Amino acid sequence: MSTRCQIRIEGNDALLYVHSDGYPESVLPDVLPFVATFHKFRGDDPQYLAARLLQHLMNKGDADTEVVRKTMKQSGKDAPPTLNGYGVDCIIHTDIEFYYEVTNAGSVIVNAVRGGKPRRLAEFQLGTNPDDAVKEIKRLQEVE
Repeated sequence: MSTRCQIRIEGNDALLYVHSDGYPESVLPDVLPFVATFHKFRGDDPQYLAARLLQHLMNKGDADTEVVRKTMKQSGKDAPPTLNGYGVDCIIHTDIEFYYEVTNAGSVIVNAVRGGKPRRLAEFQLGTNPDDAVKEIKRLQEVE
């Protein structure tokens, strides 16, 4: 089963939905550097941050999916276009496993979700090394 997640940008009512690979080891290496770069050049702009972050995640996901599609085509199988995997919503889904919050200051809060209720695991400040963040989340999950 896919590891689903949602990402909330402070100051924006929309929640970005990621259907698979929503665990911190996959999300933080993409989100932390993107948010740092965005804040450096654009500052605090929740509408543009949400739109550009979704585009960034979709571009990466589409590139990964294209590798699978190419393999399918080479073996003579039908390779449908990528039309799912990402979305926008205004409520927290009950089937997600992680919920991320990007603050106006650019920090990223990681929450584990059980039964639709987020529980804070950690907060990583703007500029945190993604590898260090992933190690910290793994350490925290081992303690539980």
